[in-house]
Amino acid sequence: MDRARHHELGHAPVRGFMGRKVVTITPETPLPEIERLMIEGDVGRLPVMRDGTLVGIVTRGDVIRAIHGERYASRHTLYRGAGPARNIWALFTARVPEPSRALLLRIAEVATGMGLTIFLVGGAVRDLLVGNETIDLDLLVEGEGIPLAEAVGRELGGHVVTHPKFHTGKVELPDGRAVDLATARTEFYQYPAALPTAEHSSVREDLYRRDFTINAMAMQLNGDEPGRLLDPFGGSRDLAESIIRVLHNLSFVEDPTRILRAVRFEARFGFRMDERTEELARHAIEMELLDRVSGHRIREELRAIFARPFPEVALRRLDDLGLLAALEPGWRLAGPAPEYCRLEDALAWARSQPDVAAHMIEPGAQRLLLVFCRLAPEHAARLTERLRLPVREKRLALLAPRLPVLVPALAVESLKPSELDALLRPLNVPLCLALLALAESPVVWARVQHYLTDLIHVPVPLSGDELKALGIPRGPAFARIITRLRALRLDGAISTHADAVAAAKRLLAGEDGETTKE
Repeated sequence: MDRARHHELGHAPVRGFMGRKVVTITPETPLPEIERLMIEGDVGRLPVMRDGTLVGIVTRGDVIRAIHGERYASRHTLYRGAGPARNIWALFTARVPEPSRALLLRIAEVATGMGLTIFLVGGAVRDLLVGNETIDLDLLVEGEGIPLAEAVGRELGGHVVTHPKFHTGKVELPDGRAVDLATARTEFYQYPAALPTAEHSSVREDLYRRDFTINAMAMQLNGDEPGRLLDPFGGSRDLAESIIRVLHNLSFVEDPTRILRAVRFEARFGFRMDERTEELARHAIEMELLDRVSGHRIREELRAIFARPFPEVALRRLDDLGLLAALEPGWRLAGPAPEYCRLEDALAWARSQPDVAAHMIEPGAQRLLLVFCRLAPEHAARLTERLRLPVREKRLALLAPRLPVLVPALAVESLKPSELDALLRPLNVPLCLALLALAESPVVWARVQHYLTDLIHVPVPLSGDELKALGIPRGPAFARIITRLRALRLDGAISTHADAVAAAKRLLAGEDGETTKE
């Protein structure tokens, strides 16, 4: 309730944020069971019921004081996990590649020398538990993270970038690896969808600010128990059950982009939001909270979705939630989207052609471009503005709606090389690859590939100086003659320099039936 009032949601119906599955206890419930219910359910209060009548309430503070007495304020008191205590050092040793493991252990030694406790956190722990390769080396410090980052930079010869506002430091190592070191912090949001403000806190409070339970785990790297898993919100249980679950009911209110992140994790891991999390996501979309989020932040979350092949799974889920239409009413994903599968084939082919590969854009941007191919021009224009696309990407996105009409034109049986060139020359490599993705016909594929590997490189048979020597002045006629000469060469009507000179003279005299004078 305090969070809701802070975000000025006093007018909103409570049904949008309340939990329907109320956990209760009886006067006879044992204390360990009460503690387990609070931790696994992430609830701070449990109603005490007898024969259907409310007879009392037990709070988290009651439980802490009953179990720990005066020691309840100790730093790690609540880190008991969603089940029995667990040490995952063996997993860390077996699954983290040796170079990364050695790096983490060296950083842990530096932290120990400074009297600091350090933890591996977030996605790294999640990936460790499920057996995926750990890419992100995110470390959490109980104490000041920036001084540790600076000490690690000196020890390992790395470049340190600090962000005092968020109490974080990043060490960029000479071999290209990077390690993020953050001070354990809590975050609060001045208003819905705002960027967070950070304050120092404990590790548990830091984990509580995370997006989902599966990302709210930490593994201790040094100190009294290296390898100890801190899982206060049941993230390991949700991993085992393939569930995406938020940590509290206002999670999507505070950061609506978490909806996009939840869908990305669903598609990446084959997970599913639990019923309550999905309800909260739909409610946040209905409240139009995404309208308060900057285009840049939404674009970056979409980029993360499109960074992986076959984003149509996530897009279909976003469409089901109503999020696509919330960003642009004309954006829907109706039916199958085989173009994304064909795009991966197009990208693989393009990478095998050095001259084509040199002009490719980043794969995620290429996949995002396909979205605009299926939009009406006015919808594409609105979406480019909503996402605040960079100039080059915006230019491509605005041209993309024209591509579908080219597909049948490229399939015409009698299409001459010069006509193929005329259709495709206004397009660059990214647009041509999008065109391949839209086309099912092998004929269209062969023609677009032929254009990109051969026709695009065919030069005009005469230089500008040679045309000027023939008495052709620069101007509209000059440009038309150049275009016509190249078309004749593409179609095989010109094979020698003499043929080109003769053709230029005929064109200048209008012998081919074209007007060359204004």
